[in-house]
Amino acid sequence: MTMKIKTLFFLLTLALPIMAQDKLFTLEELNFGGTNFHAMQPKNMWLTWWGDQLIQTDVEECYTVDAKTGKKKLLFTLDDINKWAKSDDERYVRHLMNATFPYPDKPLVAVGNRHAFILVDFKAKQVVWQDSISGQTANDWNSVSRATAYVEDHQLFVTDGQGQKHQLTTDGSREIVYGQSVYRNEFGIRKGTFWSPDGQRLAFYRMDQSMVADYPQVDIFPREATYEPDKYPMAGMTSHEVTVGVYDLVTDKTVYLKTPLPEQGGVGGGSCYFTNIAWSPDSKTVYMQELNRDQNDCRLVSYDAATGERKAELYRETSEKYVEPMNPIQLGQQPFYHAESERRLQPPIPI
Repeated sequence: MTMKIKTLFFLLTLALPIMAQDKLFTLEELNFGGTNFHAMQPKNMWLTWWGDQLIQTDVEECYTVDAKTGKKKLLFTLDDINKWAKSDDERYVRHLMNATFPYPDKPLVAVGNRHAFILVDFKAKQVVWQDSISGQTANDWNSVSRATAYVEDHQLFVTDGQGQKHQLTTDGSREIVYGQSVYRNEFGIRKGTFWSPDGQRLAFYRMDQSMVADYPQVDIFPREATYEPDKYPMAGMTSHEVTVGVYDLVTDKTVYLKTPLPEQGGVGGGSCYFTNIAWSPDSKTVYMQELNRDQNDCRLVSYDAATGERKAELYRETSEKYVEPMNPIQLGQQPFYHAESERRLQPPIPI
C-alpha cells in the first residue's frame, strides 16, 4: 500500500464517526404528508430589534433572544400591556406581532390598534404617550418628533407630537390621491409618506389620475357584488401624473420638488416614475430615483428639501433591456444595481 493510499484510508477512518453523527433525511420525511413532514417545516418567527437586542414578537408575548445561543427570556405579555394601558377593554391591544422598539436606549414598546397608538414603558409598567388617530388610512409615525401622517377623507394630515392637527391638502379625491402608494406598488414602493430623520419634514406623493380611464372591477365581498372601477393606465395609454411634496412641520408650509421635463434633461413629468425616496441624515436633502416610462433610464437625483430645487444628478443607469430600482439609497453603502446595465458614475456632491 503506497503512502498516498495509507494517508487517504487514515483520513476516511477519522471522518466516519463524524459522518455517523449527521442524520440524513429520508424522502418519506421530506415529502408533503410524510411521516415526519410537520416536524421538518420551518416555523414562523416575528423578529425585531431593540437596539442591539434581538426581540421575538408573538401574539401573546414578547421575548428577548440571545443571538448566539437562541435562548429566549420573557419580556412582557399581552395581558401585561392591556393591564398597564388601564383600559376598560381587556383586549385593548389585540396582539404583539407588530410591536416595535423605536428607542434603542429606552424601555419603550410601540403598539397600536384601530383606536389608538401607544408607547408603553415596560419597566415602569405604564403608558407614557398616546396618539388617538390610528383608525385612519396610511398612518406613518415618526419616533423623533412623534408626529403622525395619515389620510382622512382623501386629504393628507399631520398630527404633531402635542396632538395639534395640520391639514396639508384640500383637493384630495378619488382622482387626486395624496400620501399613498403610487404606480401600483412597483419599483419598491410600499407607501406614500416619508419622514425626515428629525421628524420635522414629510415627503409625500401626490398622484393625479383624472386623465386615466376607469378599468371595470367589482367588490366581491358583499353578498351582492357591487361595481367598483379602478384607475388603470393600459400600455400605450395616458398614465397618471405624480409629483412629490415636502411639508415642513415648523413653517407649516409645503413645497414640491422641481423635477425637470424631458426637454430640460429630465425623464419626464407624467411619463416617468419617481421612486425610492430617501433623506440625508441632516434632513436637508431628499434623494429620489427617476425612471422613464420605458424603464431603461434611471437617475439618482438630490433635491433641496426647503426649496424643492434640484441639486444634482448623482448617478445614472441605463440598459438595453430594463432597469428596476427596488431600494432607496443607503448613505455610506454601495447601492445595488443590475450587472448588465451601463453605469455612468458622476463625482458625488456634499449632502
